[in-house]
Amino acid sequence: MKYLGRKGSSGIYQFIINKIPKHDVYIECFFGTGFISSVKKKAKLNFGIEISSALCSKLSMQYLDVDLINGDVFIELPTLLNSSILSGKNICIYLDPPYLHETRTCVDKCRYEYELTIGQHIQLLSMLEQISNKYSNVYILLSGYKSELYMSMLPGWNYFETQCMSRGGKRIESLWCNFNPDNFIKHQYDYVGQNYTDRQRIKRKAKNLIKKLSSIDNNDERQYILECILKEFDLVLHRKL
Repeated sequence: MKYLGRKGSSGIYQFIINKIPKHDVYIECFFGTGFISSVKKKAKLNFGIEISSALCSKLSMQYLDVDLINGDVFIELPTLLNSSILSGKNICIYLDPPYLHETRTCVDKCRYEYELTIGQHIQLLSMLEQISNKYSNVYILLSGYKSELYMSMLPGWNYFETQCMSRGGKRIESLWCNFNPDNFIKHQYDYVGQNYTDRQRIKRKAKNLIKKLSSIDNNDERQYILECILKEFDLVLHRKL
């Protein structure tokens, strides 16, 4: 489905997913077509918040494993976070709101059905700061284009950027995180790497390591090496968690 702001461009969804930490609950706000939800590994519980009832109806059969909530993010997200079913769980929130008008290169053509005013952008950033300060088990990722407003209101957040193609040409896609992704085990590693070439290099390295391990004829020796690798990985996992 063609949709303004869709994250289907090569490199964009990989860039975002590579930053997502391991979690039990995934909440995608300003769901749109839910492209990130469609390509990331599902969590135990998955939610999508979308204000457009038409979109929710259209996507309800496509996302059978996502609980689509038709409503306003400013109301539905705090309500969901206060729900008892999420108690004690690690929660990842990804938000892809309509971008600030001042950051767009095709303002006349690039319009959403439901836009955000400057006041609503300020309200959104304030809400995310409050959530971040209140919940230590909530990891937030926010997409956008770099702006003075976002940088000034999220001073303690980690900032990342990558080049992408938009309707207005080449742009720099920005991502703000209320955590440092380098300090966490990721939810998945399917798209690890800086770009397509780097991802192919890593895949070749993995195949070569598997080939070397498989070439060991002695089953006990091969199993011992494998268990040593798994034991070391388990130690790293617990250190990062």
